Amino acid sequence: MKIVNEFANKYGRFTIFEMNNKFIIKIEKGNYEQIYKLNTLDFLIQSSEDINKIFDDIFLQKVDERFLQMHNDFNLSICSLYLKN
Repeated sequence: MKIVNEFANKYGRFTIFEMNNKFIIKIEKGNYEQIYKLNTLDFLIQSSEDINKIFDDIFLQKVDERFLQMHNDFNLSICSLYLKN
């Protein structure tokens, strides 16, 4: 697996890997991460430049919302654990 692109913005740290006709997009923010796997044959993606087109405002907003939901879900679980004890 090799890294073909890395960048960061207000939505998180993005790392794009290439391996076995797949691109793997890893997005990290704080203690959380999201991973998307794209088969190059299924999506007609040939380069990391093609992947960058995926990162439009709508997708990035959803990524941000998902991170917030992950954080909220995790905190609820932790609070629930302590309330049981």
